Amino acid sequence: MKRPWIITPKGQRTTLHIANLVSLLLFLSFGSHYQLVEKPRSEVPQLDTSNVTYCELSDCGEMFGVRLDNGARAQAELIQTPIGVQLNLQFTNHARLEGRRQLWIRMESDSGAFIEAASTWIDLGPKGRTTAEFLITGTKAEIEASKLLLGY
Repeated sequence: MKRPWIITPKGQRTTLHIANLVSLLLFLSFGSHYQLVEKPRSEVPQLDTSNVTYCELSDCGEMFGVRLDNGARAQAELIQTPIGVQLNLQFTNHARLEGRRQLWIRMESDSGAFIEAASTWIDLGPKGRTTAEFLITGTKAEIEASKLLLGY
């Protein structure tokens, strides 16, 4: 009776070479996946303080892969605290970024005069909603009457 080719020494060597080649291909595909997909997610673009882009809360769309969900509603849902007014912005992370990012809020009068600014850090994760909490000194009525701009 003839033995199958895989049991012979030549068949065993061939099988080991094929297994090594498959392992090498899998390792190279993992490396390229890491470089092209995973690494860019962990490198969250940071705020360039010399060139900040501002958008009005009601008009902000997607920025750096993150979408503002409650821009128009946030100004109506202000929370009065003993030391100021808290503004909560909720974001959906479409780019699945992971890391910290600084955001700014700029408060202006209707004529465009600067009133106040605040900043906060958000921790982006690949799942769930991210909330940015800004504490603005002033009254709730003053903030509702002004224009709020998000700096990113």
